[in-house]
Amino acid sequence: MAAANGVPIRLVHDNGLLTEINATSMTMTTQRKTGGMPTPFTGGIRVGLDLNMNKSMILINAVLTDDRNLVGSSIASKSRIDFSFIVLGGQIQSYLDGDGATNSNINKLFNRTYSMLVNNSAVEFSFSTIKLTSHDGTTFNIRLKKLSSGTFTNTTNTDYIIGINPAGSLTAAGFATAFADLINNTSNLAAKFTASKSDSAVTGQTNTVVTINQDTTGEDGDNLTPIFSQKPNGYRPPSHEKFAGGLTVSKRSAGDKAMDLYGIMNNSKKEGLGKALIGAGMVGAGVAITGMSFGTAAPVGVGVATAGVGILADSKGGIGNGSGYIKGIQIPYNSTIQANGDNFVSRNFIMPTGFGKSFKDKRSDNNSNPAGATFTGNTTGIKGTVNKLDITYNAGENVYDIVMRFAPVDFLM
Repeated sequence: MAAANGVPIRLVHDNGLLTEINATSMTMTTQRKTGGMPTPFTGGIRVGLDLNMNKSMILINAVLTDDRNLVGSSIASKSRIDFSFIVLGGQIQSYLDGDGATNSNINKLFNRTYSMLVNNSAVEFSFSTIKLTSHDGTTFNIRLKKLSSGTFTNTTNTDYIIGINPAGSLTAAGFATAFADLINNTSNLAAKFTASKSDSAVTGQTNTVVTINQDTTGEDGDNLTPIFSQKPNGYRPPSHEKFAGGLTVSKRSAGDKAMDLYGIMNNSKKEGLGKALIGAGMVGAGVAITGMSFGTAAPVGVGVATAGVGILADSKGGIGNGSGYIKGIQIPYNSTIQANGDNFVSRNFIMPTGFGKSFKDKRSDNNSNPAGATFTGNTTGIKGTVNKLDITYNAGENVYDIVMRFAPVDFLM
């Protein structure tokens, strides 16, 4: 049986979905762009130029079989809000200040307000709200209350209120804390979401990013919130990403896989590179933001298996539905040098392109990531895309034969 004797392949799409197939053979080809040119009057001496420009192609023959077990895990949708910055006029600016004086953007948040009685006291609210929608369609509107003292407050009841003092000594981390506490400590919200804080990859500020996870896995959690509604004139909401990336894992038949791959190959597109390039350009060497200097940002992304192959795809900046686009490949091999006393351990073939790679970086010596590691780039597999796919079915069979040509590419646009 091809499934027993072949090489198991895992295809992972940009929404995190895994498709398992079995390879029967694989060929990896590299062609360096160099050669010799004969020179006159030298007795046949040839000269050449090698600029380290190389073409590579990976050819895989495989069969698609019915899944025996679930491949991968279901994933909950998530969203992010970074309270440390906005992009204004093509420039990174502080969310709190905008392009003006201290807290000027927050002051604009309260340019349009209304008053209402809360516990027999008149309270001033911004017309702008923050809307969150859960996996089951329940919508929560978080109101923003103007305080006359302090910095930030948050309720833990069904009022869903964050208090902000525009004249206070505000920090992005303070806003993030109030927002996360509101979600985690309000029972109705905590039943639908979980919020966690982390450092900003763009500004480097501590605990200014709130990641909101739906508490139920699956695509139903993907939606267009958070929405910052009824924004007053001049006010800019913090940088944020919509809920996306939800995934429900299910068993697939050989025919399901063939249809999936055929559809994806005929209509999918590379997404997320624009954001990555913009982010890299903005934070590559430390960007001055309204008088503050932020350092270089960190990059934005087991068990031993038998030799196998897996194809992976991008998520939009780490979060996204994607279109099923395939943008990487993992090809495990048995390694002795990494075994540490065992006969073999499984490692993935990697593509050590780029400047500053040592002799060991290009060999198995430094290939320490296990074959089951999550694909994050050329240290855990090979980036690129499938540029040709042939699917063959023979009557009476319960498998589909495929021939797949994978082109290693570091940056796709």
